[in-house]
Amino acid sequence: MAQNLKDLAGRLSAGPRGMGTALKLLLGTSAMAYGVCESVFPVEGGHRAIFFNWIDGVQQDTILVEGLHFRIPWFQYPIIYDIRARSRKISFPIGSKDLQMVNISLQVLSRLNAQELPSMYQLLPSIVNEVLKTDHPAGLGIPVDLPGADREGQGLQPFPG
Repeated sequence: MAQNLKDLAGRLSAGPRGMGTALKLLLGTSAMAYGVCESVFPVEGGHRAIFFNWIDGVQQDTILVEGLHFRIPWFQYPIIYDIRARSRKISFPIGSKDLQMVNISLQVLSRLNAQELPSMYQLLPSIVNEVLKTDHPAGLGIPVDLPGADREGQGLQPFPG
């Protein structure tokens, strides 16, 4: 392997005059362009970003707004959140006194508080771990409809086939 590299270097140096310098210049320019591309990232309108770095974790005091931002490549990672208001419509049937079913709908507008993004990023894994530790998601009031599950909640049935 080392001999092949020496042969390649020998052939390149035996080429036309200035070929080695041009190759070095090309490699240096491409490495610099790659470094600049890796160190710049955009945050689009309606989004905010926080930094995660490998030493300190989430930077609590830095919340980046829209625009072009710089980072240290392979050391800092941006975590981008969409903070625009979102509409969610929740509808459910309910029984009235005269035994008729009435559909009630509720529309909820929600958005993230941009000032709380770093603390929310640190809190989110603990919430996910607590949800995963529960024995049955129906205990949390979350409707579960898994393929292959029977309706009585007796467990999962094997898939046919």
